[in-house]
Amino acid sequence: MTVTGAPEFPVSLSATHSHILAVLAGEVLRRSPAGATIRLLDVGCGDCRLLEFLAAALPQILEGRTIEVYGFDIAGHATQPADFFDEARQRLKATSPGADWADRLRLIREGDAWPYASAMFDVVVSNQVLEHVADADLFFAELARVLAPGGVSVHLFPSRHVMMEPHLHTPFVHWFGNVDLMRRWLALWARTGRSAFGRWSASQPPQSGSVDRYARVHADFLQRFTHYRTQGQVLRLVKSAGMHGSFSASPGYLACAVSRKVRGRARQVAPPPPPIRNAALTLLLRYLTSLTLVTTHDDDYSRLTGGEPG
Repeated sequence: MTVTGAPEFPVSLSATHSHILAVLAGEVLRRSPAGATIRLLDVGCGDCRLLEFLAAALPQILEGRTIEVYGFDIAGHATQPADFFDEARQRLKATSPGADWADRLRLIREGDAWPYASAMFDVVVSNQVLEHVADADLFFAELARVLAPGGVSVHLFPSRHVMMEPHLHTPFVHWFGNVDLMRRWLALWARTGRSAFGRWSASQPPQSGSVDRYARVHADFLQRFTHYRTQGQVLRLVKSAGMHGSFSASPGYLACAVSRKVRGRARQVAPPPPPIRNAALTLLLRYLTSLTLVTTHDDDYSRLTGGEPG
């Protein structure tokens, strides 16, 4: 599908979407000339709301460039309802009927190689996905494979450092390795009324929404379907895949959320982040909120030196 500009700038559904757009737009403007075709892949695209937003917003920011969007997710993963992809395809067919969404949106099995040619994409994004990836070596190897030379990827996700587990709104529970302690902590926090227990209980059949059942179900969820990693672990994975990695864009997420709250809108293009200041801020913010990983597939050594040592 080729996406052209829209008469009105689309409304972002969340600060995560606004932040990813701003970081992505800034990176593409610095890397790709006018007239270029930008192929974008949304990894773990879920209900495709982010993909839909980027497809509408990017052409208005990246004038003179053509945007093509693709996405895939994992079939049968516990973090998604059974029919989530059918609904996404139908919605995108209605809003963008000229595209073959059966081909552009794909489902694969966990552990499969990504169903795309090598060096196919200029941009790859993911939103709150990396904490669910079991095989991170495969994830970053496939990311490096499908990302074109000079390409960039942007990933927003909670790291192991974050104090409040974001799915269950329970502090520190994802730090536990012992499942019995995890269950006890989930049950204790559920009784305070400050976790996800109330919403979950209201959605259950009568007599099925007990604290004990909540704790057992969600301890199993955390053990089997979340894989939190530290900032250092992620950077080592990026390096092992032959890419460059940076968390310097991370403070922009909080700035984006504040701007939306105070001004009702956020910056559409993020400037180059000051690396030293932002690295220091990230050491604090990683305990409070999600991090933003930017990876690049650059070969500055060969490009700038001709591959000669020294």
